[in-house]
Amino acid sequence: MQGPESTPGTIHRVLLRLEKIAARLSPKRLPGERAYVRCFEGYAHGSKLVIRGRVERKRELRASDVNDSRRRNFLNMASNFFTKEIPHATVHGEILGERFQVVCDEEGYFVHHLEHHSLPQASSIEFTARVERADDPSHESAKSSGIVTLCPATAKRIIISDVDDTVIETGAAKLWQLLKNTLLENVHTRRIFPGVSKFYTRLQAGPTGHERNPIFYVTSSPWNLRDFILKIFEIRNTPRGPLFMTDWGIDRHKLLKAGHHDHKLGAIRHLLSFHEPLPAILIGDSGEKDPEIYTQIVEEHPERIAAIFIRNVSQSLRDEEIRLLAQACHGHGVKLHLVADTKAAVAEAKASGFIA
Repeated sequence: MQGPESTPGTIHRVLLRLEKIAARLSPKRLPGERAYVRCFEGYAHGSKLVIRGRVERKRELRASDVNDSRRRNFLNMASNFFTKEIPHATVHGEILGERFQVVCDEEGYFVHHLEHHSLPQASSIEFTARVERADDPSHESAKSSGIVTLCPATAKRIIISDVDDTVIETGAAKLWQLLKNTLLENVHTRRIFPGVSKFYTRLQAGPTGHERNPIFYVTSSPWNLRDFILKIFEIRNTPRGPLFMTDWGIDRHKLLKAGHHDHKLGAIRHLLSFHEPLPAILIGDSGEKDPEIYTQIVEEHPERIAAIFIRNVSQSLRDEEIRLLAQACHGHGVKLHLVADTKAAVAEAKASGFIA
């Protein structure tokens, strides 16, 4: 007899079958526009590079306007989740004159690791990619382009930040506020916390102003919201960096999405390993489990964490819990700063010598 773990797998198989039927019946399947590569931002350190992306069916999304109604905002947001991924497609690409090939998983995602021993002294490099489909060998998509962020020799540390209620005001601690902000607002009306953009820019520059420390964003938001988040960053002049997001959906192992705790732990562990021996600054908020996750990372890698900054969005509800976590971090020689706002974080960063 199968246990409850079989439920996600059964639903997943049914949904995959329905999705394939819907794709065949779709009137928007146009020759030459059936699939394309959505390139996610990659990253590099030393001679190692990681290229990421997803193969999807091409579609056009309506651009948001500052005067859009809540109904229009809802429809625009909903359209982000109606993606039609192309499973097991083969992606052919080129970077720095070298060609690569990688096969997507069943959700259309791909991650490709490669080595290059003569990376240029630049902040980023471009790569191109196109897709070939096993079920349609005659189809060849147009080339897509993406960027790989380089970690320069001048970098002294990496910066790893949460997004919701750390950069963007989300109200994740209250479900009704989260739903309202997510579904009824748009890129023009969503707000980021005052001072965050300048603070992150200064952390990247370091005390000398020339460190160019790379920044990464780890969030449990789904990949469907990637373009939405990046557009908010662009409008608010927030430093851009590779995003680590989750795949919301139903597959063999989950009913909705990867766990917030496991996703963040895995991404941070990977970034620390990839950027060894650089230390990291971890930035999050008190609304979910960032303090607990970051404390676990400190216990695993105390020598790799330069400091932790936690924005207090839960008022006094979690003060005692976070005080105990800060005490645990202090025992490993790492400071956990619980701050009321960005101004307080800037003051602590100055005192610690992270910014000029």
